[in-house]
Amino acid sequence: MDQIFTWLFEKKIRFFIVLFFIALFLRISSFNYTFLDVDESQFAGFAHVLMDGGLPYKDSLDTKPPLIYLIYAACFFVFGKYSMVGVHLLSLLISFGVSLTLYRIAKEDGDEKAGLFAALFFAVFSTTYLPKFIATSITSVMILPLALSVCFWLKGERLFRLRHDGLAGFFVGLAFLLKYQAGIQLVVFFFYLVGSFKLKKEEVMTSVIRYLVFLAGFALPVGITFAALWGMGVWPDFVQWSLLGSFKYIQAGLETIPFFHNLAFRGGSFIVSTALIWVLGLEVVRDRGFFRSPSHLLFCLWFLLSLVPVALGGRFYGHYFIQLLPPLCLMAAYAIARRWNRQTLQWTGIFMLIPALFFWCLRVDLKSIDNLFPDDGLFQQQAIGEWIQKNTKPDDTLFVWGFATAIYFHAERKPASRFLWTDLLTGKVPGSEKSNDPSFETKQYAAPKAWTALWEDFEKHPPTYFVDTAPADIHNYKKYPVVSYPELDRFLKEKYRFWKNVDGCLLYRRKM
Repeated sequence: MDQIFTWLFEKKIRFFIVLFFIALFLRISSFNYTFLDVDESQFAGFAHVLMDGGLPYKDSLDTKPPLIYLIYAACFFVFGKYSMVGVHLLSLLISFGVSLTLYRIAKEDGDEKAGLFAALFFAVFSTTYLPKFIATSITSVMILPLALSVCFWLKGERLFRLRHDGLAGFFVGLAFLLKYQAGIQLVVFFFYLVGSFKLKKEEVMTSVIRYLVFLAGFALPVGITFAALWGMGVWPDFVQWSLLGSFKYIQAGLETIPFFHNLAFRGGSFIVSTALIWVLGLEVVRDRGFFRSPSHLLFCLWFLLSLVPVALGGRFYGHYFIQLLPPLCLMAAYAIARRWNRQTLQWTGIFMLIPALFFWCLRVDLKSIDNLFPDDGLFQQQAIGEWIQKNTKPDDTLFVWGFATAIYFHAERKPASRFLWTDLLTGKVPGSEKSNDPSFETKQYAAPKAWTALWEDFEKHPPTYFVDTAPADIHNYKKYPVVSYPELDRFLKEKYRFWKNVDGCLLYRRKM
């Protein structure tokens, strides 16, 4: 095994070519399926509304910042409106880009061998978890600008150039426009500057100037985007559904989700799946301490403070953990680079190979895994959507009751409402088993203005077909039947007639 590592690291061009094909091999299953995770279908639906001329947060609602939808829309523009190949290809390239950036970070710090290990660790361990871990989630996209921010920060520190600090802030701003939790990076660099006083005896004014330039870089993309939303006339909608909606999303999670249970079960399973880099990374913390070198302080702060957004809301979704991987891979890489010996390299190779192949095999037949452990019902949604596509007209519109946005995608039909998923109407808390309990009332978590907005949509664009996914219990929606909402039930009975039962979902056609 040590001979393999030696051969691989001898020439950098050979290393990066091999690394790309390793990343491709480990993610090859993503090209076999349309969706790997329900979030992908959600982002795709929002992107399609934008592509059809709709306004963000007015014609389609979600709690996320706008950049992820624009990225999806760009991929659809290039590869086809209903093709996820481009999205999954982008995810592969982003993953490879993070590996390259981690290499550059360590090289800026003067340890090229650690950079090579960090790149390899990320390529492998960014795939060693649940099958949908390699989906194109916001976090998997966000970590590239976050890694670039650290790279430019260290470069600015080494060359004493403020423009690199500005670039570091700019990339944090881009990450923030993907996911608000990326804002934790502002805190990372602040505490790094405070801690670096002890290490470098740096003047306070120098640190203040650096941080102000960094904040200016952050404000540039954020300010431009917010100004654009204001100019489009959707700023109040953005504040209501995205900014305030994100706080309510976190609050609802804290009130209904068992934090420590999820921490132990989901956090523990992730640690087991990526055990090698945890052992090596924490070893560096123990051996070297926080204040041995500026870069080590930065990596430790990056890792420790990234635990905050991972834990926020108590959901501990699989893709949340991706935010921990870049700093963890760097810390682990420094440990293994210092211990370059035959025995250590052999164990390193074994504990990379076993989880990588295990999770690769799980993804070979994702449909069987989905049947064994039904979660999102993505293949069921695909079957329903494809049936609708074959049996309706292209200009027909849909309204899907439930959380089944993949139906819109596979049906290739436009949504009749801004609500592509109806949790905002029912108050169902994503990721909360408590909200699935029949005895627990969730109306308190419904958005106050949601029903008013829905009736406005139906007044303007009554859907041709109403798709009720509650009887099929897709995404645990059996608790939320239409009959539980009298006004909606009356609307359905008066305006629609039953048409077809497709895989457990009830389809209704508008009366002419």
